[in-house]
Amino acid sequence: MDIKTPFKIVSFIVVTTFFSSFLVAATPPLQTIAITQIADHPAANAVREGVLKALKDHGIEEGSQYRIIYENAQGNPVIAAQIAQKFVAAKSSILVPITTTSTQTMVKADSTHGLPMVFAAVTDPIAAGVVASLAHPGGYITGVTDAAPIEEQFKLFKKILPQLQTLGVIYNPGDNSSATPLKQAREMAKKLGITLVEATALKTGKRESVSWVRIPPHPPFF
Repeated sequence: MDIKTPFKIVSFIVVTTFFSSFLVAATPPLQTIAITQIADHPAANAVREGVLKALKDHGIEEGSQYRIIYENAQGNPVIAAQIAQKFVAAKSSILVPITTTSTQTMVKADSTHGLPMVFAAVTDPIAAGVVASLAHPGGYITGVTDAAPIEEQFKLFKKILPQLQTLGVIYNPGDNSSATPLKQAREMAKKLGITLVEATALKTGKRESVSWVRIPPHPPFF
């Protein structure tokens, strides 16, 4: 056998290994976008679809550069916490929690890591302990609130129905996204002389007694 042959084989292996290492080093790692929401709900689903569309519009979608992962907590806060811990442990490039509960668990899991986070559909980020200020959230967390314009809504109610005296409100007492608007609703009701009839609803599948109030008919408006 030609004595040069072993050297050729070794050289081939060395060169192949070198270029393989170079290609791996030259290929940037996938940027992981981790999205989660507390439950399967039309409003939350619409937010998630909007996020994905916005990313796609900017050329960011599942492929060679980006990896988009999504998990649903199925309405269970314990599962939401597990998902948050999993996404943080994986060192995701950016965290996108949707809804208040998912965002709160993500903030807690990410407290010592500081991974960038963009939340959505959080009614009151300050009361939920997500950020200290809406104007200047600071740090590594930012996002979008879905707070309803309670004052404007009440004024519209009165404009549509000037004789309105009683209004029914259904809310979840254990959720900041319900508690904060309810507080604002109470203030506006008092200011406008409207009596609120409040009823709690902890779960969508549980029925509770509600005192219905009949509102007198009114002429059509345009």
